[in-house]
Amino acid sequence: MTNFNSRTIFASTACLKGGVSLMEKLSAYYDAGIEAIELGTGVKVEPGELEKVVEITSKFLVHNYFPPPANSFILNLASDNPTIRQRSLDLARRAIALVRQLNAPFYSIHAGFMTDPYGFGNPYFLFPELTEKNVRQEVLDRFINAIAIANQYAVEQGVGLLVENNVCAPQSRDKFYSIEPMSFCSFSRP
Repeated sequence: MTNFNSRTIFASTACLKGGVSLMEKLSAYYDAGIEAIELGTGVKVEPGELEKVVEITSKFLVHNYFPPPANSFILNLASDNPTIRQRSLDLARRAIALVRQLNAPFYSIHAGFMTDPYGFGNPYFLFPELTEKNVRQEVLDRFINAIAIANQYAVEQGVGLLVENNVCAPQSRDKFYSIEPMSFCSFSRP
């Protein structure tokens, strides 16, 4: 495993202007002397770029929606839509496999949404109204089941899995699961 310590500071690919290739973003960071990079959102991955990244000796972390799928969607492990939940698990598995190839310590993913967003606003997700299918306990159950599957795969690959809180605009707080630290306590089962 690559040497990581508590003093390593990572810059995220999400911090640079979107719409450019992964290698362009990495080059910008290298030009600035930054070699600890979180691979996350806001990046296009051109064919062959992931193979190049695996050969680079920089320190990498893999976060949430990376590597981006060929057909984009909104990642939600708590989705009540089986197709979205399965696509989310597939993305998590690809990310975990990449983490192993990069010798990174873990993959970090955000907790699920109470309901699936239907698009992007400026700058936040747009959500439908909550329905009875999206009550908190059912969302939690779906998320725990999906994260258990992802975690089992991570264990098999010899890497860790981190679940991060969601950050959102005040008007959307009821649409996200796990915003507050105490909500993570509900992940443990009796």
